[in-house]
Amino acid sequence: MLKFKELFGVPIGHALRWVKPQEEARVIFGPWEHEEYDCNGGLVAVYESWTRKDSGFRFVKYSPYGWVLSISGRSPRLLPLRAAPCPLASTSQRIMLRKHMGGR
Repeated sequence: MLKFKELFGVPIGHALRWVKPQEEARVIFGPWEHEEYDCNGGLVAVYESWTRKDSGFRFVKYSPYGWVLSISGRSPRLLPLRAAPCPLASTSQRIMLRKHMGGR
């Protein structure tokens, strides 16, 4: 986990937790998901990472609200790359997110 903290630039005092995927193949090949928490236990960021065919490593850092904060290998000053639209979260996913963020 220390290597991921280093790669993501997680500040000292923050915790990084790996979110285990449901599919076994993803454990080995990715993508992987990690959550960053501050010293008070508040969710700070979510990271999605994966290996590339050329043995490289890439990741995307999201805010707790799903906004893209940074993309590995890109300047944060550049506009984000356009991507296909994602499906909306299900009702149960929204309820879990609200509970996780301290809401009702």
